[in-house]
Amino acid sequence: MTPDQVTALNAIALILQQIGTWKLGTLVAVVFVGPWIMMGVALYLFAKWFNGMREMYKNNVILVKNYESITKDHKEMIVYNTQIMTEVKETADNNLFCPINRDRIHQREVKEIKP
Repeated sequence: MTPDQVTALNAIALILQQIGTWKLGTLVAVVFVGPWIMMGVALYLFAKWFNGMREMYKNNVILVKNYESITKDHKEMIVYNTQIMTEVKETADNNLFCPINRDRIHQREVKEIKP
């Protein structure tokens, strides 16, 4: 046997020796009432854990609703930016003040007429 096992057996023997001095009523109470008390404690701890889980799920619902509103705003911003960039591209393509664009447009018109 290992020293740990010997120590455990000595502790169990000591507990059994002390139980031998208890009265019979105490032993009956521990055997019959003890499990009920332990079950009550376990149910109390489970209820506390369950209420914590319920609160966590409520907080998750609130988080999802807030995230949904943020993504809606983000989608609107993306659509708006896309529209603006499309207008900027059209303005840049149709900019006749730029000599490069004027030459390019003029060449395109000439090519369309030649064929």
